[in-house]
Amino acid sequence: MAKILITQGANSGESHNLKDESTIGRSLKNTITIMDGRASRQHIKIFKEDDVFFV
Repeated sequence: MAKILITQGANSGESHNLKDESTIGRSLKNTITIMDGRASRQHIKIFKEDDVFFV
């Protein structure tokens, strides 16, 4: 299973398993919520297609 590791900021050290589609941002509606005022509510979307992840 693919994972993402947060290396900086308030969420530093957190590790999250990626789903076939994951969103990252400040909103609690995201798959992964980060506490960083520089990030938008839905900052990034990562999705899997044919065993390859895209940002």
